[in-house]
Amino acid sequence: MAQSTSLLVLGTVGRNSLWNIYLKSTRLGSLSFRYKYTQQRALSNSHPTNGEDPILPVLIIGAGPVGLALSVLLTKLGVKCAVLEKNKDFSRHPQAHFINNRSMEVFRKMDGLAEEVLRSQPPVEFWQKFIYCTSLTGSIIGSVDHMRSEDFDHVVSPVSVAHFSQYKLTRLMCEQLKELGFHIENNERRIMHDDFVSERQLQMGHECIAIQPSNDFVTVKASFHGEGKSTQKNIRCQFLVGTDGAGSTVRKLMGIDMKGEKDLQKLISVHFISQELGQYLINERPGMLFFIFNEKAIGVLVAHDLREGEFVLQIPFYPPQQRLEDFSSKIFEIICKLVGQELADINVVDIKPWVMHAEVAENFLSCGNRVILAGDAAHRFPPCRRVWDEHWYSRCP
Repeated sequence: MAQSTSLLVLGTVGRNSLWNIYLKSTRLGSLSFRYKYTQQRALSNSHPTNGEDPILPVLIIGAGPVGLALSVLLTKLGVKCAVLEKNKDFSRHPQAHFINNRSMEVFRKMDGLAEEVLRSQPPVEFWQKFIYCTSLTGSIIGSVDHMRSEDFDHVVSPVSVAHFSQYKLTRLMCEQLKELGFHIENNERRIMHDDFVSERQLQMGHECIAIQPSNDFVTVKASFHGEGKSTQKNIRCQFLVGTDGAGSTVRKLMGIDMKGEKDLQKLISVHFISQELGQYLINERPGMLFFIFNEKAIGVLVAHDLREGEFVLQIPFYPPQQRLEDFSSKIFEIICKLVGQELADINVVDIKPWVMHAEVAENFLSCGNRVILAGDAAHRFPPCRRVWDEHWYSRCP
């Protein structure tokens, strides 16, 4: 599964812009990035029009790895930007975890981010295998070392692949933004009384609800709910980048359709901690992914960090016959069936449903190239689809 998240998908950002960014690959595990810097129109200054609020050069909607990486890179290039995030807090759910060589090469340009990821990740011997088994303590059907020598030998790339949870990567990127002078604002009272968004701000709890393009700029209407009431802000920018995930509001507001295969599989994602299980797997069968088949349960376990006992369990989900609430009461039982024995220290952090798609946006650019889709907003893809197809559909009732 080696689940990865989308990083950047950008096309040419206007012929007369300061920055033209081209990207070919579309996930955190396979980022291909090059840019050229042409002095044609200054994007480094926010300038007012007719006495109104200044126009931001770039406004980014969505503070996942895509939006945060883009904001770091633009700031380092001297392009002023700001970020709006719908959620009031960053997710603690591990989500994506595999970062390949090309992405790590880009991270080298982000003030040592690649080196920090390599220092912080689990030892390679803890995550280089996929294991197929009847339970985590039962018979092993087979195991595969999914790493290639070129992933580590520094011949193809000067930096190795990595296994590092998305929320940890997000945290490191936020630290970088702060070092670059960004202010991450999540204080409800201050947000409610702040009528505009200025450069080098990451404002939490702001949802994009409308986009109005014009010849010279884009106006974004954002709403914030706090202190028992809501407020709205109009933010003007030269370019708007939608990095707001698979359910992208920016994409929907622009009327951009997705094409491909939808609703391939519905799953429940269970984030839990068990030091007991982590230590057992380190000693007996270390791996990144565990595909588990038995008569009582089926699932895929992602070992995000065996040292910390941090896991995400993916379980097939069949609504409307099943409800999310059904799993809340049975999840400890399901985990133990897949482990093959009871665990004394299971701590379930959260349970979330998600849907697997294989779709690409019909356009990545809109409104005269002033609105750009990036990351999962531009495409939604299944992790290692062929492996998942064989695993799930061979067991479907």
